[in-house]
Amino acid sequence: MQKSRKKEILKRLRVSFAITLSILFVYFLFFEVIIPDPKFLPRPSVIFEAFPSLWSDYHLPSRFAVTFSVVYFSLFGSYILLHLMRVGIIKFHYLFPELLKLPNVLRYFPTFFFMLLFAHWFGGNTLAEFAFGFIYAFVILVLALLREIPNVKQEYLDAAKSLKPSYHSLISDVIWKYCQPVVSGKAEDLHYSIWIVVMIYEILAQENGIGSIYFEALKYKDLPVIILLGILMSFVILFGKIVIKRIEEKIVFWES
Repeated sequence: MQKSRKKEILKRLRVSFAITLSILFVYFLFFEVIIPDPKFLPRPSVIFEAFPSLWSDYHLPSRFAVTFSVVYFSLFGSYILLHLMRVGIIKFHYLFPELLKLPNVLRYFPTFFFMLLFAHWFGGNTLAEFAFGFIYAFVILVLALLREIPNVKQEYLDAAKSLKPSYHSLISDVIWKYCQPVVSGKAEDLHYSIWIVVMIYEILAQENGIGSIYFEALKYKDLPVIILLGILMSFVILFGKIVIKRIEEKIVFWES
């Protein structure tokens, strides 16, 4: 089962990589060869010539380091905290199951609204950016866990209770293990969205990260830098996805 899943994951990643390269090739073919003087998009040669400017004028290394740190600190830090608090969160759910309905009200408030509040209160503070990314990721993962708990199969619980485990063991070894693949899948989905959320937050709060590069490039109408940065970020996110998949294979699918 584990080998077949690993093959499926590798196949999907190869497809994603192939699609990305195909899009780049088609872009190069059309706007460098077939249409050598495009009016609405820059030529590929112009885009790649913008790399020195992106690196030095826009301070790519330092700004990328900030955004990269916020994204992966938020993603992995929130998952670790959730793992440490899993027993308490599951107990809380069984004590107050009706409270799960309350966060549903928040879905009518877009994430953008909370970004604006954070940017208004703490704009220009890098620590606030770390806090926002962490809180966003943690809330998403906690809600994923709470929504999966009611789906734990009763026969799993009955079989586990027949062994007379402690309450802590029942929660940690049965309920959490059942929910863990779903939570891990949500973390995998969160990987892409948190990159987007953090960069948008940087634009709104004028933080010194990738978002600020996009903001400045838009301000100066520097389209080659915008496209080049988009290409670089797509490969960074794809590589991050591969790493997360590998970690998921190692620690999550215990039943395999």
